[in-house]
Amino acid sequence: KYLYMAGTTTNRFGGLKLARMPLRQFMSATNTAHWQYYLGWDRWSAPTADEMAIDAQVPWLIPPTDPAFSYDQNYLASGCNGLGIGEFSIVWDAYLARFLLLTGTDSCTQQGLLRIYTAPALTGPWTSEPALVAMPNQDWDYYAPYSGPDLVANGGRTVYFLASTYRRYGVYLYRMDF
Repeated sequence: KYLYMAGTTTNRFGGLKLARMPLRQFMSATNTAHWQYYLGWDRWSAPTADEMAIDAQVPWLIPPTDPAFSYDQNYLASGCNGLGIGEFSIVWDAYLARFLLLTGTDSCTQQGLLRIYTAPALTGPWTSEPALVAMPNQDWDYYAPYSGPDLVANGGRTVYFLASTYRRYGVYLYRMDF
């Protein structure tokens, strides 16, 4: 059994990559284990403490908006054009037989939307474009939609999640029915 970690860049302009660690090692009080990174085609890297050393080998499961993504580019200057995945959560939905990755649109031009990517397995293939789901208040800027297994009900037909907003700051509970 493994603990999986999905990650993106810190600036919300990257995509999604995947790592794992044996659960037993992660739970050990003396854990000195390192993460393995998904390399595609059911292959994983050797455990490494320096993910930057293998970064070019680790494929994006959901690619950045900019195909020439680089940590050296100043995406903040371009506003929302290069927005990728920011604060997100991934939850299994048995009704859809898919993992759902929930992310927001922040304060971008597509306010009032929840973005949902899906995949049949954590390793993909993930949808290349998110489904855009209208949220209750179209002028709010939603971000950080978090869900989890305890928030999925009715065999996956109902998914509850928490989401934050900037301008009307708060954390709100939402319900999504399939």
